[in-house]
Amino acid sequence: MTDVWTMSEAAGTSARSIRQAAGATLAEVAKAAKAVGLPWSSGRVGDFESGRIAPSLPTLLAVAGALSEIAQERHIGLADLFAVDGLVRINDRLVLDAARLRNLLEGQAFDVVISDLDGEVQEAFWSKVGESMSAMKEAAEEIPPHLRRPGPTNGVIRDFAEGDERMARSLGVGKMTAASAMTRAWGKTFVQRRDELSGPGANAQKKGIVSRQLKTELRAVIDGDD
Repeated sequence: MTDVWTMSEAAGTSARSIRQAAGATLAEVAKAAKAVGLPWSSGRVGDFESGRIAPSLPTLLAVAGALSEIAQERHIGLADLFAVDGLVRINDRLVLDAARLRNLLEGQAFDVVISDLDGEVQEAFWSKVGESMSAMKEAAEEIPPHLRRPGPTNGVIRDFAEGDERMARSLGVGKMTAASAMTRAWGKTFVQRRDELSGPGANAQKKGIVSRQLKTELRAVIDGDD
């Protein structure tokens, strides 16, 4: 089973490994920490190594500086404070692979991907994706057979506006069927075709006349009479 660390645990465990590799005591780390503005006792260093201290950025920087002094021949960076295997929990939603976290701390650009999300968040995401796919499948099945080839182009679906949705409702059909009919009739949405025929600055009356004409055309396409 993959280990899931809190940031406190990952940083503390890594700091302990660095200290032990250098053959240093808790007291020696505490002395080095004071030199970089971290007024810790040996007990406080032990608390950090045990994951009982929340690792703010200023604290992590100071700890890295103190451990660099202890390690002497080795420079300790922020990434070295997360040298664990497994996952590191950043917050309630974000859980990063430790190796990826180290890369980010070394300057790699960060884009959240699905695998970075908490398990429950991922499950909810994929559940919504499944629901959306099912809804799309049901909508596609409602398209009359004569309109399924070709189906709605990406452009028509992408450009669908509120006026197009109102037209679909007035025709008593779903968005996918309406988009398929618009594609078959004009290769563009109803709103685009209406504004094209009405011309710039057309008043509501002119647009209404054009809209009724286009609705008739769409009705014929949907009914297979085009």
